[in-house]
Amino acid sequence: MRKITFQEMKPIEKEVLTAENLHSITLKRYYPPSDQDENTIKAIILNSIGIQAALAHEYFCRRNFESTFSKTEQIVLFAENVDEAGNELAMIFDKVFISLWEDGRTMNVQVSELNSLALQAFSELIADNRINPVIRHFYIDRTFVQDFIHKAYFEIEPDHRESEPNDFYNYLLQGSLIPSYVNPLSIDVSGFSMEEIEQDDLIRQLATQVKNLYLVIHESGDPDNPVFFKNLCWYL
Repeated sequence: MRKITFQEMKPIEKEVLTAENLHSITLKRYYPPSDQDENTIKAIILNSIGIQAALAHEYFCRRNFESTFSKTEQIVLFAENVDEAGNELAMIFDKVFISLWEDGRTMNVQVSELNSLALQAFSELIADNRINPVIRHFYIDRTFVQDFIHKAYFEIEPDHRESEPNDFYNYLLQGSLIPSYVNPLSIDVSGFSMEEIEQDDLIRQLATQVKNLYLVIHESGDPDNPVFFKNLCWYL
């Protein structure tokens, strides 16, 4: 890895949210249905790599910090029917917000507050080894590692190996190419040490599929007792 400055990172081209176009954004909230079925929830999870990734990250954070931990996750929707997708998400998360541009294109999808039935369903899918193996590699059963306690930026240079695409990376890279989504995607690798990040085969695989792969170490939480998270982001 090569340490760089923030200014050296190439930004992903996204549509810009300004004061002028802010008024044209529509924010829709989707609410959980009164009746929920665990088998239906399992089917929704298994059919969506984005939902699996959001659940796995939530699962990682809960296990490593506190049982009530909940953070906002971003999901990219490829479905043509946004309302149908939003209602499916509401079966899993108690808070689902979808922002739309004036022309109806999706700007952002944010979910939080995983419900207990979905957590139970996801835990059972983990036990049955039915979660995407790459998502499992990054989040499931990993322990938070804080071996670098300063804000920093690194570039992970490719080693020119042959690219081996997988469903999780396909989802992330295709989602990153959608200009209407204003928030770039990333992978939380806080369960890896710095040495593991340099040596991990799947991370090296990602480096071969993008023009630039970056590791961003950022501070979060109480300023008097900060926590330093590690995230992978990329330029295509």
